[in-house]
Amino acid sequence: MAAAFEPLQARRSRHRAAPDIPVPNTAGRPGAYTGSYGQLRLDWTIDRATSFAIGAVHFAIGDALRNAGGHDSNYLGIEIKRGW
Repeated sequence: MAAAFEPLQARRSRHRAAPDIPVPNTAGRPGAYTGSYGQLRLDWTIDRATSFAIGAVHFAIGDALRNAGGHDSNYLGIEIKRGW
């Protein structure tokens, strides 16, 4: 399980979305708090060459992104790895 919070570094900077795309209407506006997230990830080694993982993330946005028209988001990821 993980949690984090993401403040804006400089007052005149824009907030950015992955992969480093500026979010419109955030430069020069008050509010440095972009949001926080919680993450749950389960990993399972099936055998020495195969692993499986499932993860869920909830990102609760702060006022800086909400005022720019953003909304909370959720993510579910499933991963299967096979090596030799």
